[in-house]
Amino acid sequence: MKLVLLLLICAALSCNTGTYVYTNSLFQMQIPKDWVLKENEIDFMPLRMYKAENSILPNFNVMLLNDDKDIKKTIYENRDKNCQKGACHSNSIKRYFSNKQELFVSFQDLTIDRKRIIIRQYYIQSKNTIFLLSFFCMKKDNRKYEALFDQLVNSFVIKV
Repeated sequence: MKLVLLLLICAALSCNTGTYVYTNSLFQMQIPKDWVLKENEIDFMPLRMYKAENSILPNFNVMLLNDDKDIKKTIYENRDKNCQKGACHSNSIKRYFSNKQELFVSFQDLTIDRKRIIIRQYYIQSKNTIFLLSFFCMKKDNRKYEALFDQLVNSFVIKV
């Protein structure tokens, strides 16, 4: 009985031995323990992570975009820029809510340099900033990372 109760409490608190809570002055979110973390490499990118030091895929990052544009216009512009990098096989944009925050997700399946790449980008607007959470992986690995990416997005909370 105690074990069942502990598991229920752990599930309710989003316990996961593979992640930990990352926090800075702007946001907090769960991130994988075993990924390579890079902070503030670029002014508008407070967080970037890679699965392995010498590999660029899979990876994810958090970017800060200027809020002087309409969020939907920003989404469509970024989607079009991504499609210009290679052959765009599918595009979709959806709106939903997580942690009482409105999110827009752009899902793209692209071929770039003869490699099939999945790009998932989540746009969250705060008072004066658009947070862009971007996830990149090879199409063949998408199912392996899909649940992790969902977990990270659903744990994202804006602090400002």
